[in-house]
Amino acid sequence: MKKLSFILSLLIFLSLALQGEEEMKYITGKITLADDGVAKREVYVYYNRFRNSDDNLMKVVPTSANGEFKVPIPKSINYAELHLAAPGYEAYMTDYIEGDKNPRVEAILYNRAIPEKFDSVGIVIYTKKGRIAERIKIGYSRFVKFKLDFNDKKYAKYTGKGEDTVRYTLHFKEGSNTPAEHKGKWKYDNNGDYYAVAVTKKKILSLTIDLAKYRYSDDPEEQSLTTGKWVNSPVNTRYNEIIDLLPAEDVARLRQNFYYYVFQYNKEAIKKLDSAEVERRKMGTIMKFRRFISTNDSLLSIVDSPFLTDYLNLTKLDLLSAPDSLKSWEDKLVIMKSLQMLPTVFYSEFNDVINTKEFKENPQYYLDELEELFAKSKNKRNYYYLRYGLYSRLATNEIVKEPKYREYLINGLNELAEYDDLDSWPKTGIPKTLAQLVLDTMNFAPDFSFKTIDGKERKLSEYKGKWVLLDFWGTWCGPCVMETPFLVEAYNKLGGEKFEMISVANDRSVDIVSDYIKKNEMKWTNTIALEGYAKGVLEQYGITGFPTMMLIDPTGKFVKVKAHHLRGERLIPTLEKEIGNE
Repeated sequence: MKKLSFILSLLIFLSLALQGEEEMKYITGKITLADDGVAKREVYVYYNRFRNSDDNLMKVVPTSANGEFKVPIPKSINYAELHLAAPGYEAYMTDYIEGDKNPRVEAILYNRAIPEKFDSVGIVIYTKKGRIAERIKIGYSRFVKFKLDFNDKKYAKYTGKGEDTVRYTLHFKEGSNTPAEHKGKWKYDNNGDYYAVAVTKKKILSLTIDLAKYRYSDDPEEQSLTTGKWVNSPVNTRYNEIIDLLPAEDVARLRQNFYYYVFQYNKEAIKKLDSAEVERRKMGTIMKFRRFISTNDSLLSIVDSPFLTDYLNLTKLDLLSAPDSLKSWEDKLVIMKSLQMLPTVFYSEFNDVINTKEFKENPQYYLDELEELFAKSKNKRNYYYLRYGLYSRLATNEIVKEPKYREYLINGLNELAEYDDLDSWPKTGIPKTLAQLVLDTMNFAPDFSFKTIDGKERKLSEYKGKWVLLDFWGTWCGPCVMETPFLVEAYNKLGGEKFEMISVANDRSVDIVSDYIKKNEMKWTNTIALEGYAKGVLEQYGITGFPTMMLIDPTGKFVKVKAHHLRGERLIPTLEKEIGNE
């Protein structure tokens, strides 16, 4: 009987193993180090999304001793990004798309070259609390020694309690370099390079840099020699050629350039440019758009892979949306319904319909269409990512005031929240979006305590009797930075006994925000969403996008004002109207 039980268990195990095997596909390849070095070689595989991060990392696969690797990818993943990497070498990065029978990629990695002549080495140290940059003069020795004492007042603020490791990179004239050698651990930085992870003993960091370990060249063509290719993989070879011809960043930038230089919707953004320069940028934008459309159409006429066709159709969709060439969302729908699946990198295209007049007239039709499109995704993680993209936008739409759609949204968000393998965006955003929905039903602004950047303890309720503009922003946020001059003008004109502004920065360090505040003369109340200042307020107020502004009257009530009326040139007229109506 025991023998029979063992056989049955073994059969079940083999069955599950085979099932798992059937659910995977494989990419093979090889990493060669140009100098026959002994560094550990590994392959990082990312979900193809907006940008690489640890959250989007699917697998890290080490190679065999001769550099060969075999990467398993779930069959439901049709787009991915691969980094073939080794510490001390420049990584080879390539994109993967479904379609090849036996996809294989090979790369030769080189050390990054450093200049032949330089008189100093820069070192940039990253801690949990910020970044330290120092420069060390070099002499005639091949060794550069560096020592940093974190007990020194100058550096004490950069390390937290119990922090005994830091990351660092080096700088030789221009650009960042992975150290050529390092005795400790390494951390890959998602952008094609490594950080060296160093141990601080008694909060003292000691490093020795051996300059003889580097490759030297001042020839720009020799600075970066790492190369790679897909082998007997025609679909992936073509895919990466397409990405070179139609760079995703350039395609995405066209919409912004049409907004600024062609349509000139934001005069403030171009006021420092003379008319000739604006015209030059306008024509450049239009010419690039025409060239990209022509290239896209030519490629569509010759590709025969379903997923390459999908990608090109979506790229064309993105291009045509820049100059508002598509007359209706129905034109987009025709393209989207033709796809094998919806790549998450294009999720914003699907959800733009929420801002249209057609959606307002018949929201249920469009929500049904979107949910049906999202269900094409065979990968649950991608499917939930797409759905959260829709729900996060829907949460700011007026239709959520209707009980039917509010219930639809809350039920959808709660369903997503139960899934264990969410990306960081929905994982952190779902609680905020639910909090935002609760906030929208509240008449009075929830009170919160905070410490200002200059160290004063405050509460929102202390400002009762004044109009308050709550501003959630970040120094890293382009649209937030564009709002700064309008906020400064508004405070200089209206700030005082009747009106105050409270800006809550979503940034990584007090110093960064403090420097920005001083530079831009932001004289109102400022805090930051960090421990000891205003931690938790973003979650409390359901803040999922930046900038977000809220107007509160002297009794503490929210003033229902359309979001764009508190932005740009409309800010002061809106404030004057509301305060004047008191």
